[in-house]
Amino acid sequence: MLTKTDLNQIRDVAHEEVGVIVEEKLNSKLKLESEPIKKDLKYLKKKNK
Repeated sequence: MLTKTDLNQIRDVAHEEVGVIVEEKLNSKLKLESEPIKKDLKYLKKKNK
């Protein structure tokens, strides 16, 4: 039988895992969205020289 402490520990670990997954997804989404911006900046810097 699981005690309340066991359940709390399981919940904490699950929260951490979900947090990591969400963070990774957000980071990869941000990375994808920032790529074109970085390319534009490089182009503009070259153009301004």
